[in-house]
Amino acid sequence: MRGELVRGAPMNTGDRKRGHYLGTEIDERWWRRYITANPIVIPLHDVVEVKVGKWHSGRWAGGKPIVKLVWVKEAVRLSSGFILSADRGETERLAAELRSQGMRSQGK
Repeated sequence: MRGELVRGAPMNTGDRKRGHYLGTEIDERWWRRYITANPIVIPLHDVVEVKVGKWHSGRWAGGKPIVKLVWVKEAVRLSSGFILSADRGETERLAAELRSQGMRSQGK
């Protein structure tokens, strides 16, 4: 699983029980949700942007920071949200690590 994220699967951070998936939006619009019966696999080379925010898919996380992976699948721009830590500093470090994992440019 190195180089990809799977909905519901833990990140390779050493703490295999932490993390919560909030949903996937189409075109970063909370009312347009991407629904699938199968687990979502996000290849890191399809990620075009990593953001940190407070809301995702119409959900507020009680003040916890939310990592948003913006990615492209079959020419559709998607945004998947995850709570990885309640600590803003730790979340920013994890987001920076994800950014360094080989995101592709927006034009590809």
